[in-house]
Amino acid sequence: MTPSEIKVIEDRLSLQLPHSYRDHLIQGVTLNGFPIGIYFQQDFKELLVLNLRIRQETWSTEFCQKPWPADQICIGEDGVGNYYSIQATDESCAVSLFDHEGDVFQLVAASLSDYFDHLLSMLQQTAEMLGCPLSEMFEDAEQAQAPSPTKETIVVRGEERRDGLLNPIDLKEWVDVASASDDLTMRGYVI
Repeated sequence: MTPSEIKVIEDRLSLQLPHSYRDHLIQGVTLNGFPIGIYFQQDFKELLVLNLRIRQETWSTEFCQKPWPADQICIGEDGVGNYYSIQATDESCAVSLFDHEGDVFQLVAASLSDYFDHLLSMLQQTAEMLGCPLSEMFEDAEQAQAPSPTKETIVVRGEERRDGLLNPIDLKEWVDVASASDDLTMRGYVI
């Protein structure tokens, strides 16, 4: 990730990333040569979308029915609905896991280095439990196919629904586009 991309994230989230976290994003992180994937999101667009999405969602039970805490930066997820995060004001970058079932943040590691050690250990244990080398787990993940798109119609700037979080279309713009096209019909809207 570049410093200019980090600046965009900071501007969009209205906070400053801790220096240690910034450094890891710029340098890039792997676990003994293996990609970290969703556990430590390093893709600019994916990281920004993840943080914007959790800040905009209407949560039914998460966070005691409150918005995502403004000082929490989601750094990744575990794939089953839980989020890894750090506090923007914590230069040590202690990593917490938001457990969506328990509705609590749980400390996972005292620093990003400890977090990476934790991830490597967790992935090695999973590989042992599955009876395969760690490298095969990553090969399978790379070969997995992306889900096929649904047939529903969406209107966003970009190719996917989540792209709308990065550059949303406002109502006036949509009305102007629909009005100028013979192929589109404006049937109304709900605010």
